[in-house]
Amino acid sequence: MKSYKKKIILYTLKTIAYTFCALGCAYQVISILNLYFSFPTTVFSFVEIMNRLELPAITFCTNNLIMLDKMKQIDPEFNQSWTKLLEISEQNSNQTRLLKQKLIDQTIRKLMDQLSVYDFSQLGTEWNDLLNNQYFKCATDPYNVDKKCIDHSNIIQSAQELGNCFTVFRWSENRTLKDIAIKSGISQSPVIRGVEDSLNLEIADQPFHPNEVFRMMINFSLNQRTTLNEKVMGHLAIHDEKELPPIRNRNFIVYPGYYYEFYISKESGKYLSSPYVTDCINYDREKIWTTTMDTSKSQINVMSRETCIMDCLAKKTINLCKCWPPELPFIVMDHNNQSNHLKWCSWRDGTNIIVTNSSKERNWFRYCFARHEKQCKNLCKIECKSDSYEVMRQKVIWPSQERIDHSEKYDMTLRECCTLISIRFWSSEQSIQDYQPKYEFVEFISYFGGLLSIWLGFSLVKTYDIGELVSRKIIIYIWQYIKHFISKRKLQPSRTTKIRPRVTRYLK
Repeated sequence: MKSYKKKIILYTLKTIAYTFCALGCAYQVISILNLYFSFPTTVFSFVEIMNRLELPAITFCTNNLIMLDKMKQIDPEFNQSWTKLLEISEQNSNQTRLLKQKLIDQTIRKLMDQLSVYDFSQLGTEWNDLLNNQYFKCATDPYNVDKKCIDHSNIIQSAQELGNCFTVFRWSENRTLKDIAIKSGISQSPVIRGVEDSLNLEIADQPFHPNEVFRMMINFSLNQRTTLNEKVMGHLAIHDEKELPPIRNRNFIVYPGYYYEFYISKESGKYLSSPYVTDCINYDREKIWTTTMDTSKSQINVMSRETCIMDCLAKKTINLCKCWPPELPFIVMDHNNQSNHLKWCSWRDGTNIIVTNSSKERNWFRYCFARHEKQCKNLCKIECKSDSYEVMRQKVIWPSQERIDHSEKYDMTLRECCTLISIRFWSSEQSIQDYQPKYEFVEFISYFGGLLSIWLGFSLVKTYDIGELVSRKIIIYIWQYIKHFISKRKLQPSRTTKIRPRVTRYLK
């Protein structure tokens, strides 16, 4: 009796222990499964030395909407009124300044209402008006005579609310720009003796400094300005080669008469695609379509999240209101493009806005444009690899007064019309943030096996032994069942067999 009770107690304790281990194992297995299938990530931040310093994309705009001579040609009435004002201004210049700006503003408003965005952009500043080819240089030009960066600069013109903008060194299928890069930080000394009229060269003519990649001179064409009530200035943005930003975002203002040095530090991010939380996409390989975005063309080549959002907003605005939003850059392409008929949207008075339904909406900015922002941001995912630049700027007066006083080449006119811009890397170090899965599949199996081993005493060897034993039992059982079935079939008489009685005993 005592031994029986002892066995009951032992079996009860063993059952409780096994149940506790099974429940603990199940709880932790479920926890690790939930953690693994939530797809967590780990961010690795490190610094890498770049093998070569590649050219970033640069966007430059002026605050001059229309060139004066082009305005005279397209509007004869303006030309006559302007000529009369010039005659009056010879006698009283102070009185005619305000009249000149009023006349220009009225004409520009009229042209923006009448002309398409493409036609209006043709009246503005052109790249050749801004650029001095002699001072458009890259650090590798002396070593790549056949691959000078001005010949592969990939200039893209866009019409924006401030005026015409120009983006250089933007990405294209021509990868020549990738080869135009500095492969070392060593540069020639800026002191070159016995050249021209000075011993030490002026900043614009000096050889490139270490880590300097690009230099250009901008001419603001003062005699063609129509924005008389604003200071002469330009807007410059340094960004990733796959972006085309609106110039009012992340830009620096530059004025004539200065030498600007922009020091940039490159930062890169590498993200993971779905199902991870970063949920990135490779825009080079995939195309995003929606049912509401395939009926119009925006001319914006989608290569990043920013351009995807702009493309989405532009298409939705065109589909709904049949005009181009001034908040987005309009890519100026060939004159046969189907988007060239679009006019600027005028949010204040509703000019050029064509609505198919009978909407009573009067806030045209929200109705046509702003309300789509959230949807477009949700549609456009982050790019799996993106680059950004942290920019610092310093400036000095250019040309210096000392250089003007002691040089024949430089005079005061350069201070009024031009500015010199230099782009330099702060260092050849690149900051990278790399997102990696927190748990790889091999790690998940290790965690899973460790839990089974701790709680239930399982191991690969033990699992193999148990699997072999169970398989053997199953095979033996199946084999015995088959043998029993065959033997049973042999013992059963056939239904077609006739049983004949034995009659030999009756024959005796």
